[in-house]
Amino acid sequence: MKFSLHIDCKETGSTMIKRLAIIFIAILLCFCVVACGGSNSIIGEWNVTVDGGIKTIIFKNDGAYTVVKENGEIEEDGTFKVDGDKLVFTSAYRIEGDKSLNLQEDSDDIFTFEIKGKTLTLTSKHGESLDFTRK
Repeated sequence: MKFSLHIDCKETGSTMIKRLAIIFIAILLCFCVVACGGSNSIIGEWNVTVDGGIKTIIFKNDGAYTVVKENGEIEEDGTFKVDGDKLVFTSAYRIEGDKSLNLQEDSDDIFTFEIKGKTLTLTSKHGESLDFTRK
């Protein structure tokens, strides 16, 4: 069996450069979507209704998070780490008496998480779950 490949290259140099530039930009955009948090990424703002009020948790690209109350007051901040389906929070401080996320004083808090569409579900080690909606 004999195979032959014939490429008819009638493009000019500038047309070829434009085509390569478009391919490069498309690849670069794909990397940006992955790095900046695609639709299945935890990065971004998520709302939850707790005790009759809305709270927003903001996950940033640098591994920081902030929990903001409905009135704009920062309730908590710290860092987070994703390890498979586990989400590990390390809080910078705790608000005494606030147990809405079942966080423990002076410890890393580990939740199992799942993202389906615009819903983020955090499940504590005790089996308690909270559903957040992407903002």
